[in-house]
Amino acid sequence: MRPLFPAFGLVTLLGCSSPDGGSPAPDGPGDVETIPPAATADACDRLSGGPPSTVAPLVAFARAAGAYRAFGPGTDTAPGEAALAKALASGSTIDDVTLATFATDLDGACSHAAESRPLPSASVLLQGSVAIVRPGTGDVSIPAGATSVALDLRDLPQSNDLMPALERAFAAASTTGVALLDERHRECNGQPDEVFAVQMKVQNVYACRSSDTPGRALAAKGATDLPIALLTGRTIAPDAALFAVSLRARRRAWLLGEDIPAAAAESDWFGVGGAGLFVRTRSLLVKRTPIPDVVSADVRTSDPVSEWTARPNDGEVPALAGDRTRLDFQPRTMPTELRRPTDAPGDARAALVLAYATVHAFWPYTEDLAAPIDERLGEAMALLEAELGTGRAAVRRALGRFTEALADGHVGIQDHGAARSSSSAPIAVVPYGADLVVAASATGAISPGETLLAIDGETTADALARIGRFVSCSPHEKASFSSRYLFAGKPSPAVRVRGLDGVVRDAKLAGVKESPSAFGLWDRAPGPLADLGAPDVFYVTLNAYGRHAPGKVEPTVIDQGLASARAVVLDMRGYPEMASWEILAKVIPSDARGPKMAMLGVTPRSTVSLDSGDQTLGLFAPGAPTFSGPVVLLVGHDSQSQAEHLTSFFRDSKRGKVVGAQTSGANGNITGIQLPGGYGVTFTGMHVAHRDGSRFFAIGHVPDVVVEPTPADLEAHHDAVLAKAIQLLAP
Repeated sequence: MRPLFPAFGLVTLLGCSSPDGGSPAPDGPGDVETIPPAATADACDRLSGGPPSTVAPLVAFARAAGAYRAFGPGTDTAPGEAALAKALASGSTIDDVTLATFATDLDGACSHAAESRPLPSASVLLQGSVAIVRPGTGDVSIPAGATSVALDLRDLPQSNDLMPALERAFAAASTTGVALLDERHRECNGQPDEVFAVQMKVQNVYACRSSDTPGRALAAKGATDLPIALLTGRTIAPDAALFAVSLRARRRAWLLGEDIPAAAAESDWFGVGGAGLFVRTRSLLVKRTPIPDVVSADVRTSDPVSEWTARPNDGEVPALAGDRTRLDFQPRTMPTELRRPTDAPGDARAALVLAYATVHAFWPYTEDLAAPIDERLGEAMALLEAELGTGRAAVRRALGRFTEALADGHVGIQDHGAARSSSSAPIAVVPYGADLVVAASATGAISPGETLLAIDGETTADALARIGRFVSCSPHEKASFSSRYLFAGKPSPAVRVRGLDGVVRDAKLAGVKESPSAFGLWDRAPGPLADLGAPDVFYVTLNAYGRHAPGKVEPTVIDQGLASARAVVLDMRGYPEMASWEILAKVIPSDARGPKMAMLGVTPRSTVSLDSGDQTLGLFAPGAPTFSGPVVLLVGHDSQSQAEHLTSFFRDSKRGKVVGAQTSGANGNITGIQLPGGYGVTFTGMHVAHRDGSRFFAIGHVPDVVVEPTPADLEAHHDAVLAKAIQLLAP
């Protein structure tokens, strides 16, 4: 729809000539000339704006653009994204031109000036036997002797108080309730995944479906059902339009004055600074069929008061008629390919704006934010503007700075246009207290157990602080997550290390094709721990990415080991696979329950929690346990997501202690959005809490016994966590 800038006035121009330039035909009592000029059917020309925004213009604009992407008409997100990039092409300052540019080419969006007028007090005037009601604040009472009612909807300001005022006016004139029209909109159980569902073809647990929702009932408190006329003018507030077309379509009231475009009643207002955007988010229905594009006035007149007082109508209101050509609200088309990288500044800004909008609408931990995302959007945009000339890295940094506020370990920043390095640094480090210690090395220049002090002249403390500003994770995992990016773009750095003997030395590293990893560092083959002095304790790793992944082990090896063992150690320092759950089911009962989980039920105007119900272990691996002896479960910094999910079942079973380091605190199916410019952002899509309802997010599982390897342990490749488990399992 086209924008309305700069003409925002609410003055109704009631010209004196007919549409064809001649004299108007008489259409009122006493041949009074009251036929107004033809009014446009374009909802943008007919709507009056809502209140100004109470948040920063960039934040408000992002929310409106996000609403259009998720809930606007049609099935394709491309037009909205292109309009957003075009609107932001010249900068991120949001003004009237920005809004007009965004709305100009979009079906179902228009820009408008805001209206800050308060709703006036309600008034009732008895003119002859007609009660002329002006809805507003306060109660409405129909005078005795009134035989009909005219509800004057002209020039009412849009506000949160408007619909309740309209309801009170209707209630006073009716003994029989009526409902607002049913509506068709999209209803989502989370942000449909556009990243992993495309890259890895994984099942998408989130979807936005077309949903038909019954209209809310309006109460009736009057003494009798009086005939009602709805008086309309050239402009109308969205709630007044919804109220009017509902009563007219339900055949409860006549419409006098001006026609009402259906889209005017199907749009939501988003204040943006001193202006705003209307976004059409629904189709209004009668018996599951959209109402006509235009709800025609029963009498078009510029003087509806005189018309109704002269000729009130208590006959049967006719059914609506007219064409139905506007776009409906079917599910959006899901992408099947990754976005093509582009470097246009508008795309870069649009990527950040839509990342915020998606998180704002679909991220389940708004109450648990580590930092306000509204403020962080502004900070990230300022960072992007300052660094935009440096290329795609600037966009990644801006997205990273924004998402750091989430403290969500499932956050990932993707850049499909980034150059890939052919080599990596030859060491991997892990945090130990305030230090970073080498855990794995593919070079003779550095040994496990040595403490990393500096990289290319920058201290590790400074490096962690610098990187941590762009890494999203639980606060207790900041060092662990940030250390993974220490050598990004530095495959062959000069480093300074301190040995166990306290000697500090410098070394120059050479890049390797495959970098070593601390993930699965302690995996060992399943079997008795005889080499550690515990031949009656059976060990098995549940890590799918280690050298001894459970899926690679013959089930008979596990069954025989459990049959002959007195105690068992399950190692969940990694990520599980289906075989991991099958092993767990041999040790804990099938009725063990997982964490509390809920998805989000998101519509254009509401968000509710959708309880996913209890999961029992039997859903993952049915069958009765075969081992009833003592058990210990090992966890660590790398235990995240499904590994933490598995840990929840183990803890609910109360079969044994959990030993190791605090887990990540990021569980629940991941989702993601593809962004303009060839970027992507992933995040947690559902809410997860501990079994007792206490907070899990950004906390995770705190072990019953906390143990982490020391530098000496790393040098000697001594698994201190496993050693503690053996000690706890001693007879």
